[in-house]
Amino acid sequence: MNYCVNRLIKAVEEVGGWLEKEKVPLYSGPFSRKSYTQHQHLKGLVVKTLFRLRYRELTELLGVADALRHRLGLSKVPHYTTFQKFSARFPCRVLHQLIARVAKKICSGTLNLSIDSTGFSLDASSYHYSSRIRRMEKNRSYVKTTLAIDTNTQCVAAAKIRLKRRHDTVDAVPILNKSRHLGRIQTVVADRGYDSEELMQYIEHEIRARPIIALKHMNKPLKRTKGEIRKRLKKAFPQGEYRQRSKSETVNSTIKRRYESTIRARKNHTQRQEVLLKILTHNLILLSNIVEILKDFYRAIFFIFYSFFPIFCLRAILKPVGHSFFLWVLVIRICFYSYFA
Repeated sequence: MNYCVNRLIKAVEEVGGWLEKEKVPLYSGPFSRKSYTQHQHLKGLVVKTLFRLRYRELTELLGVADALRHRLGLSKVPHYTTFQKFSARFPCRVLHQLIARVAKKICSGTLNLSIDSTGFSLDASSYHYSSRIRRMEKNRSYVKTTLAIDTNTQCVAAAKIRLKRRHDTVDAVPILNKSRHLGRIQTVVADRGYDSEELMQYIEHEIRARPIIALKHMNKPLKRTKGEIRKRLKKAFPQGEYRQRSKSETVNSTIKRRYESTIRARKNHTQRQEVLLKILTHNLILLSNIVEILKDFYRAIFFIFYSFFPIFCLRAILKPVGHSFFLWVLVIRICFYSYFA
């Protein structure tokens, strides 16, 4: 429970820091009531996404969690419609910018992208319930989301959301244009749904990256294959690098399992915003985990330096005494630090 609370507080603090860097105004307009700031609203929506809450459940949580309410800077608990109305008017453009900012901090400057699309269901009914009422639709409605994943860190570099079905290659170019501002792209991995010579030419000449895209008809003879890059991939397909594409499936599954695979919103704007909040929360939690790993690493380095450096100094001073005294000092110092750490 403490780990979950600490992770939540760190995510909330990260959102506040990025909102200040993006210079998001505190209030939506000069004539707003100014009871709550937009920063507080967005932090509350991140908490709602992280714990998979509804608006009413969010206000109930804020009513009993004094520490969380203090972190949000709330003197009183807002009504649940306050968050709902903020969600309806807050622009998705700012969420795209926040996702890119957090991804740029996670990435090391070079990107190995994997592009894949997934769908978030608009119907929360279970398969059993749908079968009992005989409402088994072959093509259920969903929000199509195309994600560009950095395979080195598994963070979402960019996202493209569509409320209607379109071909995968249509969303590939906008995703790559958003991702190229985060760093140098080395490789772009995708499945056979993105098999297009025009897309491969764009990746190779415009993005200056190496396309690794599966071909739809691998068994077709080489002389019947069109396109220079497609022929090159058919001659020697890099199967080892193509296996990195599975990390897109990993990230899609992680987001859906942690933050639900269904969308409760009914308006187009709020549906897009709910998906973007899931992606932003995923990147924030990933960033907080990386920070914790770095802290543990430097803590271990400090322990080694603190434990052994004074002993090496004593060994140099008391070298004529012998090695037995040095071993006893080493054991006592490690036991002392382990007891008080």
